[in-house]
This record gives sequence, structure tokens and C-alpha cells, in this order.
Amino acid sequence: MVSRILMLTLFAVSTSIGFTDQAQAGGGKLGKYSVLVYSVDDWQADRDQYKDSDIAQFLQEPSIQKIGERLAAGIGALVAVGLEDDPEAKQKLESFWEHLSSMSDQMTGEFVFGLGYQMDPSMGMPMPDLVIDFHGPAEFGATHKNFLSMLKEVLEERGQPTPMRTFSIGDIEFTGIEQMPGVGIFVGQFEDHHVIGTNKMSLEQYLAEGGTAVGDRFDSTRIFQLAQTHLRRGSIRLYFNLDALWNLIPMLDMFAGGGGPPEPGFDGEDGDTFADAFKPSKIIDAIGLETISGIASRGYYTEDGIGADAIVGIEGRKGILGIIPAANSDISIPGFVPEGIASFSLMRLELSKLFDIIVSIGAVITEQDPEEMAAEMEAGLEEVKLQTGVDVMELVDSIEGSICSYTPPVDASTSAFNPMAAMMGGPSTPPVVICAKLRDRGPWEKLMESLAGPEMMGPAIEQQEFLGRNVWSFDPLGDVPPEFAGQGSSVIPAWTMDGDWLIFSTSVDDVKAALRLLDDEDGEAFGSDKRTAAMMAKIKSTQGWSISMTHMGQNLSQVADMFRPLVGMLPLMIPDIASNEELLFLFDPENIPESALLNKYFGWVASRYSIVEGGIKGYTFQERVTEAMDSDEKKDPEPRGSQL
Repeated sequence: MVSRILMLTLFAVSTSIGFTDQAQAGGGKLGKYSVLVYSVDDWQADRDQYKDSDIAQFLQEPSIQKIGERLAAGIGALVAVGLEDDPEAKQKLESFWEHLSSMSDQMTGEFVFGLGYQMDPSMGMPMPDLVIDFHGPAEFGATHKNFLSMLKEVLEERGQPTPMRTFSIGDIEFTGIEQMPGVGIFVGQFEDHHVIGTNKMSLEQYLAEGGTAVGDRFDSTRIFQLAQTHLRRGSIRLYFNLDALWNLIPMLDMFAGGGGPPEPGFDGEDGDTFADAFKPSKIIDAIGLETISGIASRGYYTEDGIGADAIVGIEGRKGILGIIPAANSDISIPGFVPEGIASFSLMRLELSKLFDIIVSIGAVITEQDPEEMAAEMEAGLEEVKLQTGVDVMELVDSIEGSICSYTPPVDASTSAFNPMAAMMGGPSTPPVVICAKLRDRGPWEKLMESLAGPEMMGPAIEQQEFLGRNVWSFDPLGDVPPEFAGQGSSVIPAWTMDGDWLIFSTSVDDVKAALRLLDDEDGEAFGSDKRTAAMMAKIKSTQGWSISMTHMGQNLSQVADMFRPLVGMLPLMIPDIASNEELLFLFDPENIPESALLNKYFGWVASRYSIVEGGIKGYTFQERVTEAMDSDEKKDPEPRGSQL
């Protein structure tokens, strides 16, 4: 039972991260103020495809099963605290979890889940709105009514009113506990069709046929219509409707304003003045969040992996969103990115608008004139220029906007990053390379000269020539006498410029490796390998807003290696944890999967995001690794994800 519950939970999580869209017969019929909508066209068909996936096979590994059983037993013991003397209540709890597990096995056809609110027409207040619609054995109806009776008993024991309510909507008969007029928990059934809800008005709207529904449905929302236009593939859908949350902003303002007499605020302002300046509506409007209508995604299974298309609804480029370009551009991978990396990303930003964005947001929040704020900021930047010789605005304006980063290859013999060792003076972070494309190298060359001057960092900056380029490195202990420097700096950042790219790394060796690759002296460029080339082809990677490639196995291994020693050390470092025996099961290092398993079952994930009408569209593809691991084309080099 434990393993089935674990599989159900992980399945819901894994599918909800990126697989979704709309259906008139399902999510589209929910209420306009549904915040989270999840639906599956054919539960059993998608469940069968999931069973054949990498994640499903990973969860069947004996060691993973043991982790699940250990965690389930520990959590079950926590939940059962206080039930030792009430075996009947404990049995009811167990039967509830067993029913959830059996639902996953026996549900058929379409599944719809909606969570949000419904505006009460009499009070003008939001009322909770949950709808679950699915098909399954008719016997489920009796089970649901039995659980309803259990809930009634619990509420009555607590002295809460539990008036029962029955009603019909079409062929479906509902029974429920009504705690407020039309609001409670209602379970309905007609043959193998089951519906559970918390709001009678919402259920009537959802189940109404044709044009008989009263009020706007979810298919009238901006994010639903965007998904209908841009998302074509897949049968599992998820919507996050932010417009429904923005609709509650006036209420947030009311609650934030509070009540009672004003209290002294900052700078002599009374409380009302301060509260007005920092109203949620003002902050949200200044940042531009209200222009984001929501997020929708839709996923699909193929023989060689899992794909997902997504759309983020954005109207205009208000506030911080002004940093996102209005059109697509070239996102080809630079030639200095090598094969063998664990992750890579490239994104283009409108950095030339950064100053104006900061001014506009700051002016709204502080209620200051934008021109005055801009003048103050310019004066401050001019003061920095006079004192240091560094023109910050000139540096920002010289950046074209394309920002690239990757984790460089690591020798398989290198020890895994250990956070405990880092605390004792070892390497503080795994290596990383960050690059920026430049419009003009001049300001950066002047910066290098300024930094290396005696009035700035002096001896801490070292300049050397390598393959015809200048390479700079910064040693924090460069001007410290050897007798006081110990073993030296654990991290020595370095940077160089090649063509129109500024290349920065936490290691001078990685900077030199990038230059050797550019000169064809060593290594292969990313995409030279058939496997990575095939993944990039899946997402058509030459034009767009951003692109990324991540080897999930290597990155998960890195995280596992970081947390494994920490988890074991926490009870020793925090006495309160060590003294609570009921929680110790959470801090067993064996709860973290072996790195070898993570590398075995998780491969490359590629993503591309493009600017489209109405927002940003994303394409993601995760390769399947379990079937073809024996082939040369799919075989990885020696596992080194755990060595990062």
C-alpha cells in the first residue's frame, strides 16, 4: 500500500511540472476564478504510459522502495500520534489512504481537478471552490458517503454544526455537509460518474449543459484562451490562473490597511501614510505582476522521452518585465561551451532598460517623482565614477544582453563537493562559468586597467597572456604575506574577453579551457556528440528568448552529495532534533538516493522559450534513458554527476 501511495504522489508531482492545456468538457467548464486546474483526458491511458517511464522504473528500485517505506512509516507514526488509544480512528485513517491508492488503480476516462474560489453574490466575499470530477467503479459512491459520515462524526464531536443537504444537478445526486448556505463538502454520483465539490453554485455552473450555465467559466480566462491558441500536443493539462489572484488585490489592500487608530511610522509618517505607500496593489502594479495572466502547460509521451509545451501569459512589458525582449533573437550556443558539462543556459535580457525599470518601480513605491529619483541615482553613479573611475552605466550599456552560464566538466577522479569540508576551508562552491555578450569591449578593458591599479585591488589582480588573449585572475590573498595566507585561496575567480564575449569563471583553468576550445586545441564544442545534438534538435534551438540543457542525473547527484552529509550532521548540530526521536527518521542519510541510481535513470532535459503573441511559449523535452542505455549512442561517459 505504501509504495502505491508513494507512486501516486510522485506521479501527480512529476506530471504537474509542465504537462497541460484545456478541454471544453473538463477544465474549461470550471469557474472563472479557478486558480489551479488539472485534468487528464484518459486516466488509465496516461497511467499506462507513466508506468513505462524512467521515473516509474526508478521508483521500483529496491533501495528507493525502502526509502519510501521508511518515510511512509515515519510519517504514519507522526500522523497517528494520539490515536494509539483510539484504534477505530486509526483504522478510519488507514482506510482513507487505502481508498486514495485504489482510486489511482481504478479511475477511468477523464479526470478534472479545480481549486479556487467563487464570489458569494450576497456578501461579495470569496468562498472556497473545489471540484473533483472522475469516473470509477460505482462502489466508490458508497465509500465516499461513508467518509462523509466519518467527517460528520468528527465535526459533531468538536461541537460544530453539521446540517446535511441533498440535491440533484442533472442525473447526479449529491449528498453533503453544508456549513454555510451552499458551501460545505458535497459528494455526487451517477453510475460510474463521481463528482466532489465544496460549492453548490460552482457545481451547478460546472455541470450545466450547453448555454445554461450562469456566470463566466474558466474557458473565458486569458490563460485558457492563450493555451487554446498555442498549445497543441498532450492530454495532461495544468493551469495556474493568476488573474483570479489579482482579482483579490482590493481585498488584500483592505486587510493590509488594517483598522484602528494610525500608529507612528518611519520618518515621522503616521501608520496610514506608510500603509498606503506599501499597499499590495501598489507594489504588484509597480513590479508589473498584474500583466502576467497565468501559466499553462501540456505534455505528451513519445518513444524516446517526454515532451511538454507551456505558455506564460504576459500583456506588455510593465515593471520588471521590461527586461524581457519584445522579439526573438539568435540563441545559438557559443563555441566555447564544451561537451561533458552538466548544465548550460543562455538567455537574452534588455539590460539597457534596467535603469529605467529601477526608477519606475522605486518611484511608484516611494511616491517620488520619477525624474527626481532618476537624477538622484545618476548623481550617485557619478560619485562612484569620480571615486573609482568605474562608469557603471557605461558598463551596463556595453552589454548586448545575452547571458550564458554552464557548469564546466569535472574530472571523474575529483572528489565530490562536500559542504562540511567547505565550512572547514575547502572549496566553497562547485565551479561555474558565466559569460556576457558585449556590444563594446572598451568600457570593460578600462575597468580591467582600473581594477589592477594600486589604488584598487593591486597585487590581488594578476594578468597573464594565454593564446593571444589577456586573462585576469583575482586572488583575495594576493597581497597577504605567505606566512599568513595558509594554504592560499580556495577559489580564485578569473576572466577574459574573446571577440564580443566576456568569459568569467570561479577557476582560471576553466577560462583557459574555453580559450583552447575556441582555438580547436582541445575538447569538443557542445552539440558535437550525437546524444546532445539530438536533444537540441528536439527543441529547434537557433531562435528564441532562452535555451537550456540540463543533465538531470548529474545535477540530482550533485544535490544528493551535498545534502547527504548535511542530513546526517543536523541532529548532532541541533540538539532539539536529536532529542525528538519521532523526527529522527527524516535525518537518515540513507533517505537520499544513491548517486549511481540518479545517473542511471535521469538523462538530459532540453528547454527553449520563445516570444509569441500574448506571452512566452516554452518547449521542453526529457530524453528516455532506460531502454537504450546499452546502445553506444545513449551511453554516458563515466558517471560524474556526483563529482560536481
